[in-house]
Amino acid sequence: MSTLEDVTAGEVAPPAGGSLDRLRDQLARHEAQIETLRATTQKKRPWYLDIGPLISTVALLLSFSTTYYACRQAEAQKIHDTRVELRGLLQRLSELPRQAVALSEQYDDPSVIGQIVAFIQQENKLLALHAAELMAQLDAVDPGHVTTSDYILVATAMFNSALISEGIALLDQAEREIRDAQDGATIYRTRGNVRFQMGDVSEGRADFLRALAIFQRFPTSSAFVVASTHALTEGQWAAAELGVQECEEAETHLRRAFAHLAPHVSTGSANPLLGQLRQIEAQLATCGSEEQLEEQLGMVLGPLIGPLVDRVRPQTGGDK
Repeated sequence: MSTLEDVTAGEVAPPAGGSLDRLRDQLARHEAQIETLRATTQKKRPWYLDIGPLISTVALLLSFSTTYYACRQAEAQKIHDTRVELRGLLQRLSELPRQAVALSEQYDDPSVIGQIVAFIQQENKLLALHAAELMAQLDAVDPGHVTTSDYILVATAMFNSALISEGIALLDQAEREIRDAQDGATIYRTRGNVRFQMGDVSEGRADFLRALAIFQRFPTSSAFVVASTHALTEGQWAAAELGVQECEEAETHLRRAFAHLAPHVSTGSANPLLGQLRQIEAQLATCGSEEQLEEQLGMVLGPLIGPLVDRVRPQTGGDK
């Protein structure tokens, strides 16, 4: 490459006999060549030493970080608010059965009690459906935010409002979230009882068998916990069999329930579970009898024939 001195020495002298215009053109070309040489020989600065782009890059990173943090905070706040709202609904759902019993004891008029129960049932249904929506929202974000106890409580409320399929769907979902033996046994017992009431005896028995096998998944060293859990399962199984007039099956499971409890609870003790088993034993004594059939028929047909009886009764009294 020619240096600046070589170019200047070789082309500065004007041509012999040239005019002034030609000299000006050559001078202009020389100046252009000089500027080109200066541009090619000048060393460029690295981009990271340029303060302008560096400030812009840092500002962009800070903007991204701030936006991400704000989104995470908003998501966490939404989860917290939903969880608080769900907790309030669950507390109200757990209070409604006690409130229904307390209010029914304050009145003697069956019609007033019926109206109170109807209003409570309507509130129970609305709260249960809303709680199920909130649990679905939380489960979509993070399944860990909804516990098995939450599912069981809302499912039970749905069963109380005759939302059978919705309640079973919640128990099926709760089954995937089982973390300990007590929750697992409760889920299977509840679903087994409901299936017995729906007439699906085979699936109901399968659920009770799953409840009895729960300690294979969640072992424990406490023999009393195992015995009392199995006794409760066998007792509820016996009661479910009584409901479908399977007297021999009911007797078998009730006998197993007493056998589980016998090594840990004395016969004369006031153990609540032992008291429940004795109540089932008293019901078993009338299993298959006309008395029990009439009682079950009255439970089914009572709401239907009750208004008719009330209408006929005043007329009968007048005739007498």
